[in-house]
Amino acid sequence: MSNPVVIEAGGEVSYKNSAAAALPEAAIAGAVEIFQNSGAESASAMKIESGDTAYMVHACTVSDTETAYVFSACEPETALRENAVVSAVAEAIRDPLAVLSLSANFIIPTAERTGDERTVQYAAMMNKSLYRLRRLANHLNVFTCAEDSDFGMVKTVFDLACLCEETTLAVRSLLGATEQGIALRLCGDSVMVRGDRVMLRRMLLTIISNSVVFAAGEDMRICISVKKSRNMALITVTDNGEGICLADKTNVWSHYLDRREFGDTYRGAGFGLPMAYVVARAHGGGAVLESRPGLGTSVIISLPVSDEKAAELKSDSLEYGLCAEYLTELADILPPERFLEEYLD
Repeated sequence: MSNPVVIEAGGEVSYKNSAAAALPEAAIAGAVEIFQNSGAESASAMKIESGDTAYMVHACTVSDTETAYVFSACEPETALRENAVVSAVAEAIRDPLAVLSLSANFIIPTAERTGDERTVQYAAMMNKSLYRLRRLANHLNVFTCAEDSDFGMVKTVFDLACLCEETTLAVRSLLGATEQGIALRLCGDSVMVRGDRVMLRRMLLTIISNSVVFAAGEDMRICISVKKSRNMALITVTDNGEGICLADKTNVWSHYLDRREFGDTYRGAGFGLPMAYVVARAHGGGAVLESRPGLGTSVIISLPVSDEKAAELKSDSLEYGLCAEYLTELADILPPERFLEEYLD
């Protein structure tokens, strides 16, 4: 049986194949809205939820005025398996993580006092692994709480452009990257949103971390841009990596990712982009992945803009390169020496 296919032109559905007849109108409208809000121009992948059903959607422009959407429903059994695995892992790592944290608080300063280079090196490697586990725990917490659309978020009105600027500067500092390596492009105006700053910053750091992993090594070029489009704020993170082929695009939104499908180039648990999707959705937005093999990848997050005024434009005061949150969310890509006491104080 063929997948449901819908063609949209000028905001109206101009064609449906027979398999698309059973698609909920809300699912079609949601896919069209998220793709149009993203400003994506080439073949893209997204995840849409309508009622109790989730759909992976491929979108591509077929003419100057028409966009085709190909839907595939996520099997309910798969969703149940994903939730069961995530909940089990989240519960299993809680106690070991607490023990490791207590141990690290003793071991790191003790190792540094010895002055032995090899001992310090192993202590740094151990602590980096601890922070990687903390990052995993952060992501698992998002998934296990996702059934509650608000999952404990503390929402305030703030300038998203400011948050992205501060985050970019911090990442550059920690990675020792240049402005050319990690570029920032702002629209020049404030982009006000109502959201959880901590959660959105974690989401952005996760996307940047993924981009660094897949970017072109020493020739890494990553661009973070923020702008308004219609009534949405758009964060776009683009890298100059190898890109993702069509068959793999929808898989990136699943938090039960089979790493073997991505070959030897894939690193990590595969929770990063699914976590970004969950956070964007909890803020009333969406996530789109735009990628072509050999031409790099863009992840586009859309969030509703706010007409309210913020009490303060700046987000939380942070010393760039010294914040534990940054070390946690960037733990996969930072060298072990970043996890010694001088960076943790």
